[in-house]
Amino acid sequence: SRTALVHVLSAAMCSLFLGRPGPTDTADAAGTNMMDLERSEWLPDLAAVFEAPHLDTKVGPLAPSASIAGQIAEYQCRRYGFAPECKVVAFTGDNPASLLGAAQTRQDLVVSLGTSDTVLVQQPTREAANVLGGGVSVFPHALDEDCFMVMVCYKNGGAIRAAEKSADRTWADVDAALAGPPPEGGDVLFFRFDLPEIAPGPLKPCQRAFRVEVGGKWLEVDPAQLSWEQRVRGVFFSRVLSIRGQLKAMGTNISRVILTGGGSQSAAIQAVFAALLQVPVARVENPETACRGAARKAIAVLGHVDPPAPQLVERDAGAELPSVPEVSHECFSQIEAALEHM
Repeated sequence: SRTALVHVLSAAMCSLFLGRPGPTDTADAAGTNMMDLERSEWLPDLAAVFEAPHLDTKVGPLAPSASIAGQIAEYQCRRYGFAPECKVVAFTGDNPASLLGAAQTRQDLVVSLGTSDTVLVQQPTREAANVLGGGVSVFPHALDEDCFMVMVCYKNGGAIRAAEKSADRTWADVDAALAGPPPEGGDVLFFRFDLPEIAPGPLKPCQRAFRVEVGGKWLEVDPAQLSWEQRVRGVFFSRVLSIRGQLKAMGTNISRVILTGGGSQSAAIQAVFAALLQVPVARVENPETACRGAARKAIAVLGHVDPPAPQLVERDAGAELPSVPEVSHECFSQIEAALEHM
């Protein structure tokens, strides 16, 4: 009852530049699960759903992400020297902006390798994402009104890889293991969730490993019996194959993978993505993809000049690919299903 206005952070920042309450852009609003994706409107029963009286009157208006919210506030001109004719484009969230700061075409898949692993896919319809399990969010594209952004988020990302690296090893050792031949005993798919995992569905913390044999048969093996090489390779293989499975389920065809985040600098990790997804791989030259994406959006909306394309460093397509396990989509789907029935 004492709250006058409810804003996502991007709308609050936009308001500071406008000098008045600004709109929430539809791309960021979708991430709240409070917006009707079909109509790009707040849900009509917000107050009841969230048990927050009068919430529907306090969230403020929505605006297309690719729209001008208004003129810069007089205070900003006086205090910071903005030109009075400066226009403020609707602010958006970090994930929609990161897509704009990394992808050059609709067929580009953006994967951020961070504390969590975030996958950004572009789809012409939102229905394709309905087949996926947990950890999935759908957003209107921040620039392309005929496209949606599907985000798949894995909670157990960089921290797991760092733990598997172990304190007495270096990341150069990890790269060498990924680029080298299969270890003694063969490769496995290793799943380690120290935290409850949200993609591809709710999964309890666990450590489980599976060996895939010729013909697509698989069997579970004891993680305690695995070598360091098997574990560190298996963690990467299982994550990339899970991403492949999500793309297959949506019927998404990609032409390139663009990596961001700390792991994107590794040539060995790039090569694993190229080998398992069978498409070219690049990394973003400037890691500040959200900032670059926001700037590209502002330039595009104002329409004075074409926004510069994201600067990418392409992996050498002729470089040797590492040895990776041959695992069909059907086989991997069975293994992920086994994880759900612990």
